[in-house]
Amino acid sequence: MESGQVRARRALQASRYRQHRAHAGRLDAPAAAAFVKTFVPPTHALRWEPVAEASQVEVRRLRAEDAVQLAACFERCYGSTYTYPEFYDPECIVDRIVEGSLRSAVADAGGGRIVGHIGLTVRHKHAICVEAGNSVVDPAFRGHRLLARLGALLHQLCVDDGFIGYHHYPTTAHPIMQRAAAAVGPEMGLMLAHIPAETSYQEMDVRVRERIAALISYTPLAPAPRREVFAPTRYATLVERLYEQARFPRSLRSASADPKGGSAKVTVARSEHRRSSTITVHQTGDDLDSIVERELAQASLEVLHVDLLMNEPHLDHTIDVLHRQGFVYCGLLPEFLEYDVLRMQRVTRPTANTFRPELATDGGRALLREILADRR
Repeated sequence: MESGQVRARRALQASRYRQHRAHAGRLDAPAAAAFVKTFVPPTHALRWEPVAEASQVEVRRLRAEDAVQLAACFERCYGSTYTYPEFYDPECIVDRIVEGSLRSAVADAGGGRIVGHIGLTVRHKHAICVEAGNSVVDPAFRGHRLLARLGALLHQLCVDDGFIGYHHYPTTAHPIMQRAAAAVGPEMGLMLAHIPAETSYQEMDVRVRERIAALISYTPLAPAPRREVFAPTRYATLVERLYEQARFPRSLRSASADPKGGSAKVTVARSEHRRSSTITVHQTGDDLDSIVERELAQASLEVLHVDLLMNEPHLDHTIDVLHRQGFVYCGLLPEFLEYDVLRMQRVTRPTANTFRPELATDGGRALLREILADRR
């Protein structure tokens, strides 16, 4: 049980943060990380000496009152460089917990001090697969198998909340994580240049000098429902193989190469910090190419993803349009939104290493070969 003093201190932290936000508005990642330090006790914001043992650390579900301390944990692990800036923003964290789009396991070292986290992100209210990730362990608490304990609880949260599996994204900076992910499920995609070059892994022997790739891996937990999907001709063999590997029972229908007509219905999500955007196509149309061109014209953009729902009969036409605009295969994400998603990608400023990521598994290397062939 928390003491009244601890509860009062955490309430004061939250109050001070809300007062600041009322005047400053939403912060970018470096500013948010800097201000987080001012809302936690100084000893919580400093890098600590490694602890000798962590048996007293409690692994439990994330609560709204943990938001400030969770943001401080991300700052200790990444400085101001983490690629998802909402994890520096306690108010955003609280909003996501309340709405149910963030469901996490955290490690509590006592008094509400958060020293580890793995989260589930729910992208759509009808999705039955989720994203797992945003994994961090405070540098002072590494080497005590906290990540394994967090992962076990997250697995249970996923099952308890009725999800059939999760997508996760091991980066090419971590070959061990790539191999660990491949041991429990297939690789479904490869996101080139996904992680910004500025990302800093505090207290770890990892240095990122340019944008690096991340795999799309899938871990099954329960049987998937049968569905009928439209398989694009260009990727029919690949899609069929990936569905079989991930154990998704799918009836594949041939997609149409004819234009749909009318106006496209899309949503656009931009990340200034990551210098990337994602266009989700809810309904294709004659103006999709111009929508994509407008997004490509953003001066700071380095990576653009286009997510296509696979219940769309005119998928062949849409993919042909995107391919002419320089897009290639990125990934297959079953049950990611209200339906399966096929993701396309374009890197706007590729380097010599963009198409030579450091891949540690056969599945990852096979996906890279598919992408290289798709560029031709």
